[in-house]
Amino acid sequence: SISVLFHNNRQKTRIFQDSLHYCRCPHRSVINSKKQARIMVALQQLYCLLIILSISASASTASSVVELSEKNWDNLTKGKSIFVKFCAKACSHCNAMKYAWERLGKTWAENENALVGRVDCDQETRLCKKFEVLGTPTLLYGDPVSLQEYAGDKDYNALHEWAEQVLVPICSLHNTKACSEMDRQRLDEWMNMSLIEIDALIKGVKDEERNAQREFDEQVQKLQKQYDAYNDMHARKKAFIQNEIKFLKTIRQQSKE
Repeated sequence: SISVLFHNNRQKTRIFQDSLHYCRCPHRSVINSKKQARIMVALQQLYCLLIILSISASASTASSVVELSEKNWDNLTKGKSIFVKFCAKACSHCNAMKYAWERLGKTWAENENALVGRVDCDQETRLCKKFEVLGTPTLLYGDPVSLQEYAGDKDYNALHEWAEQVLVPICSLHNTKACSEMDRQRLDEWMNMSLIEIDALIKGVKDEERNAQREFDEQVQKLQKQYDAYNDMHARKKAFIQNEIKFLKTIRQQSKE
C-alpha cells in the first residue's frame, strides 16, 4: 500500500543519510595516499547510487492486479471478461501464487475488455459469500454476473494460457460491440418489453430448461436400462465361456496322462 511504501522509503532515506555520514572520507591520518582517497570516494558514490535506485524501484512497484470490493465491483467489472482471485492474507496457497498472479495482472493491464482482479476475503466477507467462496484461493472467471470456477494449475504459464481462452469480449448490455447482429436485435427487442412481458419470457425460458432436463433424464434412463441388459448378457456369456475353458483344460490334462 502507499502508506507502507512511504514508510519503507522513509526508512531507506534515513539509511541513505546515515550512510553518507558513515561513509565520509576518513581522517587524513588514516588515508596515506590520494589514490586510496579516490577509491573511498568512488565506493561512497556507488553505495549511495545503489540506495537511490532501490528507493526508486520500490516507488515504481505498483500492482497491476485490480483490487475489487463490494463498492467498486459493478463499476470496474461492467462489460468485461474477468479473472479474479479470492484470497486471504493467512492463506499459504494464496501467497505461493502471488507473483504468478501479479505477472498475469501486468500482462493484461492494458486490455480494455478484460480484468485480472483480487478480492481480500478478510475484508470483503459479503462479496466472497455472494460468490459462494468456501476456501481460498478460489479463482473465478468469465462474465461478472455468471462466473465459473477455474480448477487448473496455478503457475503463470497455465494461468495465462487459460486467460487467453476465456478473457475474450462478452456480449452484454454493457458491451454490445461483442454481440452478433442477431444478439443485438434480440437485446433491442427485450429492452423495449414491459416488466410483465419480461417475467413471462423468463418463465417460458425456465420451462424450456426444465423440459430439456426432463428429456435428458429420460434418455439417460433408457440408456441405463440398455447398458444393464448388455452388461448382464455379457456377464452370462463370459461365465459360460470360462466354464467351457475349464472343462477343456481338464480334458487336455487327462489326455496327457
